Amino acid sequence: MPVPGLVRSLVKLAPHGLRSLLKLAPLTTLAWLGSPGCGGQAAPGAAPADDDLEAVEESKADNYRGTNAREFLATATASVTLDAAFSGKPESERRAAAEELVSARLLQIGWFLNLWVLDKEPEDSNKDYGGFHAMARTNSVKSLEVKPKSELEWSFNFEATLAAQNDLLRVMPGATEGGKKRATLKLAKLDNASLLAAGWKGYDVHSWNGDKEDAASVEALPIVVEAAPRSSNAFLNYAALMADGKLTVGAQFGWDYNEGRADLANARQLYDDLLGLGFQSPVTKYEDLKLGSGPLKRTARYGEKTVTVEVTLIHPGMIADPAANAKQLRDALLDLLATREVILFNGHAGTSGRLLPGDFHASSAGNILPTEYATLALPASYQLLLIEGCQTYARFTDGFRANPSKRGPHGELKNMDIVTSTSYTWTSQGAESMEAILFPLVGKDARKALSPATWDDVLRTMNAPPSTTAFMGVNGIDDDPHGHPYGNAARQGRSCSSAAQCGGEGNVCLRPRAGAAKVCAPQCIDDAGCSGGSRCAPVSSSTRTEPLGACVAR
Repeated sequence: MPVPGLVRSLVKLAPHGLRSLLKLAPLTTLAWLGSPGCGGQAAPGAAPADDDLEAVEESKADNYRGTNAREFLATATASVTLDAAFSGKPESERRAAAEELVSARLLQIGWFLNLWVLDKEPEDSNKDYGGFHAMARTNSVKSLEVKPKSELEWSFNFEATLAAQNDLLRVMPGATEGGKKRATLKLAKLDNASLLAAGWKGYDVHSWNGDKEDAASVEALPIVVEAAPRSSNAFLNYAALMADGKLTVGAQFGWDYNEGRADLANARQLYDDLLGLGFQSPVTKYEDLKLGSGPLKRTARYGEKTVTVEVTLIHPGMIADPAANAKQLRDALLDLLATREVILFNGHAGTSGRLLPGDFHASSAGNILPTEYATLALPASYQLLLIEGCQTYARFTDGFRANPSKRGPHGELKNMDIVTSTSYTWTSQGAESMEAILFPLVGKDARKALSPATWDDVLRTMNAPPSTTAFMGVNGIDDDPHGHPYGNAARQGRSCSSAAQCGGEGNVCLRPRAGAAKVCAPQCIDDAGCSGGSRCAPVSSSTRTEPLGACVAR
């Protein structure tokens, strides 16, 4: 039986060219697949042992949640100066011209912010410039106010969102004040004509170094960087995915130009690993799998419900030529996006924000461009989307958020969770990244109820070695459940002597306070996972602390 999650030889996935080859010895299988808990803790999601559990008083618990990346806000005030020809013009005309320049300046600022914070390649001439395992979201740079300072000079303040390692404020140069970092962003000076012609695009992430350029050609812009509010942990949205008794998954690997063809190796690995978990193939052997072959199938148990799972696997080896037939791979990916609930894509990427299923070196016919995301045929129902490639954070969340099917009333992302990276990923980890999401959704044994996972569980697996600096993260989870999917709120507060009397996994039997009689309590991540009037209390015994809390009356 193939072992899911084996790490094979590693090749860094770069947007435009591979420069180094690295190999690591095989590591152990995915932690989710059965590594035991340690330090006296139960494995996350597992039903706790019937012990003398007790809710912890609110004042005793520390408010802490750790992940390896989070979002930050960069804010500043900048200015534009109109050409002298606007002197004496009506204010409305001058304002319109100023706002046009501000729009261009925002793009310039976002560009040079990324040139600074993005990771560089070891071979880059500017490898020592910035590089904080960070990335700015392209469309997040926005002006908050534009106002005149004089007839021709107009000031504006702006805000940009970037994702970065948790300790960005420690490693970023500058002065720290009140939990904020005062730093200096360096930009190439551009005249108004160059600004309006997008002249910033001529400065390359692999070569421009604001610290070494001629000072006369560089603008130094003071900025303030601080941590942004972060989404709370949540369970994957099992209820939405399993509601109709069927889970449809599309897994597609984009064309890889490197020797060894990691796209084909990853596809074969995923296929074998699915067979190892009991999936039935639509073909006799892997080599017979073609476009239109149909999905691999298996059932999964979600609580008491049996769910049919279908995984459609797509890779460039299924067509005659990934360049001449690139449109077939594009059409296949568009179909997955339009019809599947879970879409897992692995391929070359970068700050351009394109989806590249075919041979993009020889043909652009297979490319899906960021300008298309707003008009793609997407269902209004919930979807989970993985875009695993280099630096995918910058464009994809905002791109899909512009689609009417995924845009909330206030412009927020709705009905979609999107997993992306802020740095370089590894071509050989394509199957592992997909499995980190897929396997918790289907369970490793079709005969047993799957144990629901949280996003922290999934992201810890995705960010485990060798992918610790990929900084995979997720957007869109604010509406995902904070209560255990198997939690039985109807039994909360009922007398009990064991968790089995409360509904089994997802529920505990505990003392809501010291000296009280034991009662049932559904498990939770935080207060949002409990019904009104209850709090999510940390749970502990004399020997351990449970990884999840439990809902108890205040």
